Amino acid sequence: MIKKTVFCNRYKLVKPKYGKRFADTLKIKKYQVTYREAIKLGHSDQTIKAYQEEIADFFEAAGQNKIRTIKKQCLKILREGFRNGEFWPSMHAAEALIQAGHGTEVQQLLHERLQNESDAQKRCGLAREMIRNGDSSKVKIIVDILAKSDSYGHVHAAESLYKVNQLGDEALLQKAMRQSDNWNLKIFAAAALAQKERPEGLELLRQAMTEKEPFTKALAAYLLGNLGDQSDIIPLHAALDAVQKPLHRFFIVTALTYLGDEHAPIELEVLLEHENKTVRSLTAKSVGNAGLSHLLGKITKLLEDPELDVRIRAAQAWFALAANH
Repeated sequence: MIKKTVFCNRYKLVKPKYGKRFADTLKIKKYQVTYREAIKLGHSDQTIKAYQEEIADFFEAAGQNKIRTIKKQCLKILREGFRNGEFWPSMHAAEALIQAGHGTEVQQLLHERLQNESDAQKRCGLAREMIRNGDSSKVKIIVDILAKSDSYGHVHAAESLYKVNQLGDEALLQKAMRQSDNWNLKIFAAAALAQKERPEGLELLRQAMTEKEPFTKALAAYLLGNLGDQSDIIPLHAALDAVQKPLHRFFIVTALTYLGDEHAPIELEVLLEHENKTVRSLTAKSVGNAGLSHLLGKITKLLEDPELDVRIRAAQAWFALAANH
């Protein structure tokens, strides 16, 4: 319950009866109210200081109460998203819960789902979140999928190894990076290798950013945001100039933001309100990853977004930003 303090001074233009009436109204609305009248004290420094301290305490308490309320809202979104949402949003919710320190809530259900899941892509997602939660034995599941002759789960396998910072079987990743049938597989395999300081992985990502196909260029740029350095900023700006679609621009703007470009967060802020739900969702996550605390207010508004995955990513970002706000 929020505590409010109403102050009234007989020497001010606002008459005490109005302050008293306001305090009574707040009480009717179930607020805890402290009503004080400073009678014949004028502008006493001691009195004003006491009032200022009490007001400061009130706002601090109100701020803490608001934080607790939003935290409960975020956890509610994530818990419901994990248990009741579509598959991939539920994995995003699991990721967010693990990062927020609530991994014990998801591990058993992840295990049960994995036992009953036959789809290779979804098995990658489930194994990935279990690895993120500390179960490194599930790396083998992803490696086995990457090793299959059926390529259906290969991209998800390489992506998952990258996302949980695992090399798995390096020979399989090298093979995936060198194949020429699927650029997405090449890029994620390269990212997983680059993350483990294999220079050929970083080299391929930089090469991919020069490709004509916009999504290939943008995806490689996005990964360079985490794996590259300041030398990539100028090529990233050139890549940004070459793409038009909001999703492609999101990838490259995020990379620039991660690498410290001072102008990129401005466009990222605009993308938070984009009409495309995927763009809003991914942007929310990137804002949290980048630690853009000045956007905490806009992230909080997205907790009311009509799209489940946007709410999940906003909750994830809120935890990331609130921790450093």
